[in-house]
Amino acid sequence: MKTIFAVFICLASFAVSDGQNKMPLFEAKKYAMITQDQKCESLTDYLLNCLRYPEECMKSRDEGTEVLKFTVTSNGELRNFEVVNSVSPEIDDHLTGILKRTSGMWSPGMKNGIPVNMEKEIAVAFKCSELGVKALYKNFKNKANANLDKGIKLMLVKNKPEKALRYFNRGIRYCPYEDCLRLARGLCRYELGDKTGANEDFERMTIAGISTDSRVLAEQMCDLKGYEKLAQILSEREFPR
Repeated sequence: MKTIFAVFICLASFAVSDGQNKMPLFEAKKYAMITQDQKCESLTDYLLNCLRYPEECMKSRDEGTEVLKFTVTSNGELRNFEVVNSVSPEIDDHLTGILKRTSGMWSPGMKNGIPVNMEKEIAVAFKCSELGVKALYKNFKNKANANLDKGIKLMLVKNKPEKALRYFNRGIRYCPYEDCLRLARGLCRYELGDKTGANEDFERMTIAGISTDSRVLAEQMCDLKGYEKLAQILSEREFPR
C-alpha cells in the first residue's frame, strides 16, 4: 500500500508581491547547504522528503488535510505555530516538528521594502492509499461533499444541528478550504450558541474565496440566526444579504 502526501502551500495574508511587498520564502538552497541535501530545491521538496505517515495513524486509517499556520518573523525565524485543521494529534506534532527545523532558513516577508512578521499556512493531505494525487483530491472532495449534504439535511430538514455539526466537522477534515462547508458549519455553530466558532468559520471563508455555490447555499439558509452576522462580516466583499 502506497502512502500518499499532497502538499499545498497557502498564504494566510493577502499582501501582493510587487517589488515592495513580498511574502516570506523558504530558502531551500540555504537548507541544502547546511544539510547537504542536494535534492531539496523548494519547501515542497523539503516536506515530501521529511514527511512520514505516523504508524499509529496508518493503523487507525486517519486521513484528511492537515493545516498548520505559523509566523515567519522579520529575521526569518518561525514562531506561533497553530493547528488550524487537525487530522490527528500525531500528525499535528509530526508536521510542526518538521517545520520547526527550518526556523532561520526563511527570507522574511517585506512591506514597503522593510522586513516584517508575516503569517503563512501549510496544508498537507494525508491518505494511505494506492490512489494517485489527482485521484486523492477527487476522493477527498467527494467525501467532503457527502458529509456536507448529510449535515445540511440534518440541520435544515430534521432540525438536528448537533448531529449536523459532526458531519460538517468530518467534511472540513477532508477539505478545510471549501467555503460551503465553512459557511454551513458557521451557521450551525451559531444555532448551537457557539458564536466565537461561527465567526472563525465565516472569516476563514475568505481565504479560499467565496464561491457561487456558497452564495446559493447562504440564500437557502437566510432564515437561520447566524445569517445576519455572516452578511455583516462579508458585506465588504459584496456577499448577498
